[in-house]
Amino acid sequence: MSKKRILVVAAVIRGARGRILLARRPESAHQGGLWEFPGGKVEPGEPEADALVRELEEELGITPVASHPLIRIRHDYPDKLVELSVWQVDRFLGHDQVQGETGREGQRIAWFDPHELVDLDFPAANVPIVAAARLPSCWRITPALPDAAALMAWAQARLTMAAAANAGSDTADEVADAGWLLRLPDWPEADYLAAAAQVLALARPAGIPVLLHGGLTRLAALPEAAGIHLPAAEAGRLAGQGGGRPWPRTHFLSVAAHDATELQLAEALAADCAMLSPLLPTPSHPEQPGLGWASWAGLVLAARVPVYALGGMTPQLCAEVRRQGGQGVAGISGF
Repeated sequence: MSKKRILVVAAVIRGARGRILLARRPESAHQGGLWEFPGGKVEPGEPEADALVRELEEELGITPVASHPLIRIRHDYPDKLVELSVWQVDRFLGHDQVQGETGREGQRIAWFDPHELVDLDFPAANVPIVAAARLPSCWRITPALPDAAALMAWAQARLTMAAAANAGSDTADEVADAGWLLRLPDWPEADYLAAAAQVLALARPAGIPVLLHGGLTRLAALPEAAGIHLPAAEAGRLAGQGGGRPWPRTHFLSVAAHDATELQLAEALAADCAMLSPLLPTPSHPEQPGLGWASWAGLVLAARVPVYALGGMTPQLCAEVRRQGGQGVAGISGF
Protein backbone atom coordinates (compact mmCIF):
# COMPACT_ATOMS: atom_id res chain seq x y z
CA MET A 1 0.00 0.00 0.00
CA SER A 2 1.37 3.42 -0.95
CA LYS A 3 1.99 5.89 1.86
CA LYS A 4 -0.28 8.90 2.17
CA ARG A 5 1.45 12.24 1.79
CA ILE A 6 1.05 14.44 4.88
CA LEU A 7 0.33 18.13 4.22
CA VAL A 8 2.11 20.43 6.67
CA VAL A 9 2.24 24.21 7.02
CA ALA A 10 5.49 25.81 8.14
CA ALA A 11 6.26 29.45 8.91
CA VAL A 12 9.31 31.62 8.30
CA ILE A 13 8.53 34.19 11.00
CA ARG A 14 10.36 37.49 10.63
CA GLY A 15 11.09 39.67 13.63
CA ALA A 16 13.20 42.72 14.35
CA ARG A 17 16.18 43.25 12.00
CA GLY A 18 15.02 40.37 9.81
CA ARG A 19 15.68 37.71 12.46
CA ILE A 20 13.88 34.37 12.09
CA LEU A 21 12.12 32.39 14.81
CA LEU A 22 12.85 28.67 15.07
CA ALA A 23 11.67 25.90 17.37
CA ARG A 24 13.57 22.81 18.52
CA ARG A 25 11.88 19.44 18.22
CA PRO A 26 11.61 17.40 21.44
CA GLU A 27 14.14 14.60 21.70
CA SER A 28 11.30 12.05 21.78
CA ALA A 29 9.73 13.30 18.52
CA HIS A 30 10.42 12.27 14.92
CA GLN A 31 13.72 13.98 13.96
CA GLY A 32 14.07 14.91 17.64
CA GLY A 33 16.59 17.52 18.73
CA LEU A 34 16.68 19.31 15.36
CA TRP A 35 15.67 22.89 14.72
CA GLU A 36 12.59 23.49 12.58
CA PHE A 37 10.31 26.19 11.25
CA PRO A 38 7.15 26.32 13.40
CA GLY A 39 3.98 24.76 12.03
CA GLY A 40 2.11 21.49 11.85
CA LYS A 41 -0.33 19.24 10.02
CA VAL A 42 -3.21 20.62 7.99
CA GLU A 43 -6.53 19.08 8.99
CA PRO A 44 -8.67 17.46 6.24
CA GLY A 45 -10.58 20.19 4.40
CA GLU A 46 -8.81 22.98 6.29
CA PRO A 47 -7.50 25.93 4.21
CA GLU A 48 -3.75 26.19 4.54
CA ALA A 49 -3.90 29.83 5.65
CA ASP A 50 -6.28 28.83 8.46
CA ALA A 51 -4.00 25.96 9.47
CA LEU A 52 -1.09 28.41 9.68
CA VAL A 53 -3.03 30.69 12.05
CA ARG A 54 -4.19 27.75 14.18
CA GLU A 55 -0.75 26.13 14.47
CA LEU A 56 1.04 29.36 15.38
CA GLU A 57 -1.57 30.13 18.02
CA GLU A 58 -1.27 26.63 19.49
CA GLU A 59 2.53 26.42 19.39
CA LEU A 60 3.57 30.01 20.08
CA GLY A 61 0.57 32.09 21.07
CA ILE A 62 1.00 34.48 18.14
CA THR A 63 -1.41 35.53 15.39
CA PRO A 64 -0.06 36.36 11.89
CA VAL A 65 -1.50 39.57 10.41
CA ALA A 66 0.71 39.81 7.28
CA SER A 67 1.80 36.59 5.57
CA HIS A 68 2.20 35.15 2.09
CA PRO A 69 3.16 31.81 0.49
CA LEU A 70 6.94 31.43 0.24
CA ILE A 71 7.65 28.00 -1.23
CA ARG A 72 6.18 24.52 -1.54
CA ILE A 73 8.38 21.47 -1.04
CA ARG A 74 7.78 17.72 -1.14
CA HIS A 75 10.11 15.38 0.75
CA ASP A 76 10.12 11.61 1.09
CA TYR A 77 11.46 10.24 4.38
CA PRO A 78 11.90 6.46 4.73
CA ASP A 79 8.93 6.36 7.11
CA LYS A 80 6.69 9.17 5.83
CA LEU A 81 5.94 11.43 2.86
CA VAL A 82 5.43 15.14 3.52
CA GLU A 83 4.42 18.18 1.51
CA LEU A 84 5.39 21.47 3.11
CA SER A 85 3.38 24.59 2.43
CA VAL A 86 5.75 27.28 3.63
CA TRP A 87 4.55 30.79 4.46
CA GLN A 88 6.48 33.91 5.34
CA VAL A 89 5.04 35.83 8.29
CA ASP A 90 6.14 39.46 8.17
CA ARG A 91 3.93 40.82 10.98
CA PHE A 92 2.15 39.17 13.88
CA LEU A 93 0.41 39.90 17.15
CA GLY A 94 1.77 38.53 20.43
CA HIS A 95 5.44 39.55 20.37
CA ASP A 96 5.59 39.17 24.15
CA GLN A 97 4.82 35.45 23.73
CA VAL A 98 8.06 34.78 21.84
CA GLN A 99 10.58 36.86 23.76
CA GLY A 100 11.69 34.00 26.01
CA GLU A 101 13.26 30.61 25.31
CA THR A 102 10.15 28.44 25.56
CA GLY A 103 7.07 28.14 23.35
CA ARG A 104 3.50 27.51 24.45
CA GLU A 105 3.95 23.71 24.18
CA GLY A 106 7.19 23.68 26.20
CA GLN A 107 9.46 23.53 23.14
CA ARG A 108 12.67 25.52 22.99
CA ILE A 109 12.49 28.60 20.72
CA ALA A 110 15.11 31.10 19.61
CA TRP A 111 15.65 33.95 17.14
CA PHE A 112 18.47 33.74 14.58
CA ASP A 113 20.00 36.02 11.99
CA PRO A 114 19.44 34.55 8.50
CA HIS A 115 23.16 33.86 7.97
CA GLU A 116 23.22 31.76 11.16
CA LEU A 117 20.74 29.22 9.76
CA VAL A 118 23.38 27.45 7.67
CA ASP A 119 25.18 26.36 10.85
CA LEU A 120 22.12 24.70 12.45
CA ASP A 121 20.82 21.14 12.14
CA PHE A 122 17.38 20.79 10.50
CA PRO A 123 15.21 17.88 9.33
CA ALA A 124 16.00 17.15 5.68
CA ALA A 125 12.63 18.51 4.53
CA ASN A 126 13.51 21.90 6.09
CA VAL A 127 16.81 22.36 4.25
CA PRO A 128 15.25 24.01 1.15
CA ILE A 129 13.31 26.32 3.49
CA VAL A 130 16.62 27.52 4.98
CA ALA A 131 17.68 28.57 1.48
CA ALA A 132 14.28 30.13 0.75
CA ALA A 133 14.42 32.13 3.99
CA ARG A 134 17.80 33.61 3.04
CA LEU A 135 17.11 34.32 -0.64
CA PRO A 136 15.48 37.46 -2.07
CA SER A 137 12.16 37.35 -3.93
CA CYS A 138 13.62 38.81 -7.11
CA TRP A 139 16.82 38.77 -9.17
CA ARG A 140 17.45 41.60 -11.63
CA ILE A 141 19.65 40.22 -14.43
CA THR A 142 21.98 42.38 -16.53
CA PRO A 143 21.10 42.76 -20.22
CA ALA A 144 23.77 42.69 -22.92
CA LEU A 145 26.04 45.60 -22.02
CA PRO A 146 29.10 46.83 -23.95
CA ASP A 147 31.47 47.87 -21.18
CA ALA A 148 32.06 48.64 -17.52
CA ALA A 149 30.63 52.16 -17.80
CA ALA A 150 27.33 50.76 -19.08
CA LEU A 151 27.30 48.16 -16.30
CA MET A 152 27.84 50.81 -13.63
CA ALA A 153 25.02 52.91 -15.11
CA TRP A 154 22.76 49.84 -14.96
CA ALA A 155 23.76 49.23 -11.34
CA GLN A 156 23.24 52.87 -10.34
CA ALA A 157 19.73 52.81 -11.83
CA ARG A 158 18.85 49.64 -9.89
CA LEU A 159 20.33 51.13 -6.75
CA THR A 160 17.90 54.05 -7.16
CA MET A 161 15.05 51.54 -7.55
CA ALA A 162 16.12 49.77 -4.35
CA ALA A 163 16.27 53.04 -2.40
CA ALA A 164 12.78 53.99 -3.60
CA ALA A 165 11.41 50.56 -2.66
CA ASN A 166 12.91 50.74 0.81
CA ALA A 167 11.42 54.22 1.22
CA GLY A 168 7.96 52.81 0.47
CA SER A 169 7.43 54.43 -2.93
CA ASP A 170 4.56 53.13 -5.07
CA THR A 171 6.60 52.95 -8.29
CA ALA A 172 5.48 49.77 -10.07
CA ASP A 173 8.89 48.32 -10.88
CA GLU A 174 10.27 48.28 -7.35
CA VAL A 175 10.94 45.24 -5.18
CA ALA A 176 12.33 45.76 -1.70
CA ASP A 177 14.29 42.48 -1.56
CA ALA A 178 15.87 42.24 -5.00
CA GLY A 179 19.34 40.93 -5.81
CA TRP A 180 21.46 41.40 -8.93
CA LEU A 181 22.78 38.73 -11.29
CA LEU A 182 25.74 39.81 -13.41
CA ARG A 183 25.21 37.76 -16.55
CA LEU A 184 27.66 39.00 -19.19
CA PRO A 185 28.64 35.82 -21.07
CA ASP A 186 30.51 37.50 -23.92
CA TRP A 187 32.88 39.55 -21.81
CA PRO A 188 36.57 38.64 -21.46
CA GLU A 189 37.32 37.19 -18.04
CA ALA A 190 39.56 40.04 -16.88
CA ASP A 191 36.99 42.67 -17.90
CA TYR A 192 34.17 40.77 -16.17
CA LEU A 193 36.04 40.40 -12.89
CA ALA A 194 37.21 44.03 -12.81
CA ALA A 195 33.72 45.39 -13.51
CA ALA A 196 32.06 42.94 -11.10
CA ALA A 197 34.37 44.15 -8.33
CA GLN A 198 33.14 47.71 -8.92
CA VAL A 199 29.50 46.60 -8.80
CA LEU A 200 30.09 44.67 -5.59
CA ALA A 201 31.58 47.75 -3.95
CA LEU A 202 28.48 49.71 -4.97
CA ALA A 203 25.96 47.08 -3.85
CA ARG A 204 27.53 46.10 -0.52
CA PRO A 205 26.66 49.25 1.49
CA ALA A 206 23.04 48.94 0.31
CA GLY A 207 22.85 45.30 1.40
CA ILE A 208 22.07 44.09 -2.12
CA PRO A 209 23.16 40.48 -2.81
CA VAL A 210 25.04 40.03 -6.09
CA LEU A 211 25.37 36.73 -7.93
CA LEU A 212 28.18 36.19 -10.38
CA HIS A 213 27.57 34.12 -13.51
CA GLY A 214 29.79 31.36 -14.88
CA GLY A 215 32.18 28.95 -13.20
CA LEU A 216 33.34 28.62 -9.62
CA THR A 217 36.69 30.27 -10.43
CA ARG A 218 34.86 33.59 -10.60
CA LEU A 219 33.52 33.16 -7.09
CA ALA A 220 36.99 32.19 -5.89
CA ALA A 221 38.31 35.43 -7.39
CA LEU A 222 35.52 37.55 -5.86
CA PRO A 223 34.43 35.83 -2.63
CA GLU A 224 32.69 39.03 -1.48
CA ALA A 225 29.89 38.18 -3.95
CA ALA A 226 26.75 36.56 -2.53
CA GLY A 227 27.25 33.52 -4.74
CA ILE A 228 27.38 32.12 -8.26
CA HIS A 229 24.78 31.24 -10.89
CA LEU A 230 25.88 28.21 -12.90
CA PRO A 231 24.81 27.73 -16.53
CA ALA A 232 23.16 24.32 -17.05
CA ALA A 233 26.19 22.98 -18.93
CA GLU A 234 28.54 23.93 -16.09
CA ALA A 235 26.16 22.41 -13.54
CA GLY A 236 26.13 19.20 -15.56
CA ARG A 237 29.93 19.11 -15.67
CA LEU A 238 30.20 19.59 -11.91
CA ALA A 239 27.49 17.02 -11.17
CA GLY A 240 29.33 14.54 -13.39
CA GLN A 241 32.33 14.81 -11.10
CA GLY A 242 30.26 13.55 -8.16
CA GLY A 243 30.73 14.63 -4.57
CA GLY A 244 27.63 16.78 -4.13
CA ARG A 245 27.80 20.48 -3.40
CA PRO A 246 31.01 22.00 -4.83
CA TRP A 247 31.04 25.15 -2.65
CA PRO A 248 30.31 25.82 1.06
CA ARG A 249 26.91 27.20 2.06
CA THR A 250 28.55 30.48 3.01
CA HIS A 251 27.64 31.51 -0.56
CA PHE A 252 24.53 30.94 -2.67
CA LEU A 253 24.73 28.35 -5.42
CA SER A 254 22.17 28.89 -8.19
CA VAL A 255 21.62 26.72 -11.29
CA ALA A 256 19.99 27.49 -14.64
CA ALA A 257 17.34 24.91 -15.59
CA HIS A 258 14.93 24.35 -18.46
CA ASP A 259 13.43 20.95 -17.61
CA ALA A 260 13.17 18.25 -14.96
CA THR A 261 16.63 16.82 -15.76
CA GLU A 262 18.34 20.14 -15.16
CA LEU A 263 16.38 20.69 -11.95
CA GLN A 264 17.77 17.35 -10.82
CA LEU A 265 21.27 18.69 -11.51
CA ALA A 266 20.52 21.49 -9.05
CA GLU A 267 19.45 18.90 -6.49
CA ALA A 268 22.55 16.78 -7.12
CA LEU A 269 24.74 19.81 -6.42
CA ALA A 270 22.69 20.69 -3.30
CA ALA A 271 22.11 24.11 -4.85
CA ASP A 272 20.31 26.82 -2.93
CA CYS A 273 18.02 27.56 -5.87
CA ALA A 274 17.35 27.09 -9.55
CA MET A 275 16.03 29.48 -12.19
CA LEU A 276 13.58 27.58 -14.38
CA SER A 277 12.85 29.05 -17.81
CA PRO A 278 11.08 30.02 -19.91
CA LEU A 279 7.79 30.23 -18.04
CA LEU A 280 6.23 32.58 -20.60
CA PRO A 281 7.28 33.60 -24.13
CA THR A 282 9.86 36.38 -24.31
CA PRO A 283 10.68 38.96 -27.02
CA SER A 284 14.31 37.80 -27.03
CA HIS A 285 13.34 34.15 -27.76
CA PRO A 286 10.05 34.27 -29.73
CA GLU A 287 10.68 30.78 -31.08
CA GLN A 288 10.31 29.31 -27.57
CA PRO A 289 6.64 29.08 -26.56
CA GLY A 290 7.32 28.85 -22.83
CA LEU A 291 6.47 26.09 -20.38
CA GLY A 292 3.19 27.67 -19.32
CA TRP A 293 1.96 27.99 -15.75
CA ALA A 294 0.67 24.43 -15.31
CA SER A 295 3.82 22.69 -16.59
CA TRP A 296 6.11 25.10 -14.76
CA ALA A 297 4.26 24.60 -11.47
CA GLY A 298 4.36 20.81 -11.90
CA LEU A 299 8.13 20.86 -12.32
CA VAL A 300 8.52 23.12 -9.30
CA LEU A 301 6.39 20.91 -7.08
CA ALA A 302 8.61 17.93 -7.88
CA ALA A 303 11.82 19.89 -7.24
CA ARG A 304 13.74 19.73 -3.97
CA VAL A 305 15.21 23.22 -4.22
CA PRO A 306 13.66 26.72 -4.29
CA VAL A 307 12.84 27.67 -7.90
CA TYR A 308 12.63 31.12 -9.49
CA ALA A 309 10.52 31.84 -12.56
CA LEU A 310 12.42 33.25 -15.53
CA GLY A 311 11.08 34.18 -18.95
CA GLY A 312 8.41 36.81 -19.55
CA MET A 313 8.51 37.82 -15.89
CA THR A 314 7.96 41.17 -14.16
CA PRO A 315 8.16 41.99 -10.44
CA GLN A 316 4.37 42.19 -10.36
CA LEU A 317 4.14 38.45 -11.15
CA CYS A 318 6.04 37.49 -7.98
CA ALA A 319 2.87 36.90 -5.93
CA GLU A 320 1.43 34.58 -8.59
CA VAL A 321 4.71 32.68 -8.88
CA ARG A 322 4.66 32.11 -5.12
CA ARG A 323 1.07 30.89 -5.30
CA GLN A 324 2.34 28.36 -7.82
CA GLY A 325 5.03 27.14 -5.40
CA GLY A 326 7.99 29.17 -6.63
CA GLN A 327 10.48 31.24 -4.68
CA GLY A 328 10.15 34.40 -6.78
CA VAL A 329 10.97 35.93 -10.14
CA ALA A 330 14.04 36.78 -12.19
CA GLY A 331 14.40 38.65 -15.44
CA ILE A 332 16.06 41.17 -17.68
CA SER A 333 13.76 43.38 -19.77
CA GLY A 334 10.87 43.35 -17.28
CA PHE A 335 13.11 44.51 -14.43
